[in-house]
Amino acid sequence: MRILALNWQDLKNPQSGGAEVHLEEILRRLVSFGHQVDLLCCNFPGGSNSDNVGGVRIFRRGKRWNFNLAAPFAIKEIMNSNKYDVLLEDINKIPFYSPLYQKLPTLVVIPHLFSDTIFKDSNRFVINDTISRNKIQSRGFEALLAEKTIIRNNYIFTKEKGALYIGGFTSYDRRDGKLGLGLGLNYKTPKKDIFSLGYSTNVLTIGYSKKIY
Repeated sequence: MRILALNWQDLKNPQSGGAEVHLEEILRRLVSFGHQVDLLCCNFPGGSNSDNVGGVRIFRRGKRWNFNLAAPFAIKEIMNSNKYDVLLEDINKIPFYSPLYQKLPTLVVIPHLFSDTIFKDSNRFVINDTISRNKIQSRGFEALLAEKTIIRNNYIFTKEKGALYIGGFTSYDRRDGKLGLGLGLNYKTPKKDIFSLGYSTNVLTIGYSKKIY
């Protein structure tokens, strides 16, 4: 059987990872069973347009950031000079939607599941229409091209701790008009409440404060 595989990258790409290992292990086993296997993927700086690794012929076209746009044209180019029985599409986040522009029976490989990272990697096309009096007055086109990216955010949460403060203060006794000198302790709880205790030569104070803003 003659098989054309479609994936974003091959193992020689500096940004390759587990998805490429997974697919190429499958392709090499297909070669060992006697099948003819070709792989179409994106190119990279310093990469050649064609290669052969483990019996798998590799065709590199386009770049990492635009390969999903280049793939339909590259498939047509390769199929004009090669005959295949089946296409094997590796869905590594963003599908190529290959059945829309080629007629071969298509199998898919899904190496992993993903969450909202797919929206960071999608090329989006936006048409902006200005409508007035039920007619389109102007039309604009916007292309947002995104390179396949994995974004990792690290969040560090620290547990609030209590704190103890010591300080000096003066007090004034209106009964005898004397100033007093003293020491005070203040304890701030993890919830920001403050307990205070002060003692001077002429007064003893105990207090409590709560954060309101």
